[in-house]
Amino acid sequence: MVRKVEFPKKKGKYACWLSKNEVKHLIENCTKSRDEEIILTLLASGLRVHEACKASSSDIFEDDRGLMIKVFGKGKDGRKKYRETPIPFTLKMADLPITRKYSGVHNPISTHTALNWVKEAGAKMDCPELSPHDLRRSYASILLESGIDPAVIMEWLGWSSWETFRKYYLNVANPDFQKQERLKMDFLN
Repeated sequence: MVRKVEFPKKKGKYACWLSKNEVKHLIENCTKSRDEEIILTLLASGLRVHEACKASSSDIFEDDRGLMIKVFGKGKDGRKKYRETPIPFTLKMADLPITRKYSGVHNPISTHTALNWVKEAGAKMDCPELSPHDLRRSYASILLESGIDPAVIMEWLGWSSWETFRKYYLNVANPDFQKQERLKMDFLN
C-alpha cells in the first residue's frame, strides 16, 4: 500500500512515498514503454520533472565519482543554479527521454505529458494521486533508507534548506524505516 500523507494546507492533495517493492511494481505495471521510460528516468535520478524533461545525453558524463548528469535550474531568488547528480549506468544505455535523439536532435517531452504518464501508471497501482514529484520523494527516501547521508542527498537533489528536506522528504511516516532505525538503539539493552 502506497504511503500517503495529506498536505495540511491543501485538502485532497497528497504526498506519496513508494517503497522499493512498490517501485518495482510500478515499473512492472507499465504497459507502454513511454510510461516506463519517464518513470525510470525520474526514479533512477531523483530529478524534478522539468529537469528530466529538458535534460539530454550531452548532460551525461563520467568522472571518478561514476556516471553523473549536469542539472541546470534556478533558485527561489531567480539565480541560476548548477549541480551534478549521480545516475545509474542503465540510464546511459537505455533508450530514455534524456538519451534519445531523433535525426541527431534531442526532442524532449513536455512536463505535462510526463505528469499524465506517471498518473496513468499510478492509477494502475490504485494510487491515482501519484505525481512525478512523488517519484523524486520516493527516490530521496530510498536513498536515506539505504544509509546515504542526508547532506549528500540534499546536494545531489539540489536542496539547500534542511527544514524543507526534513519536512517533505525524510518520510518519517514510514513505519518500516522507523523499525529499522529502532534496531540501532540496541545499545540500551
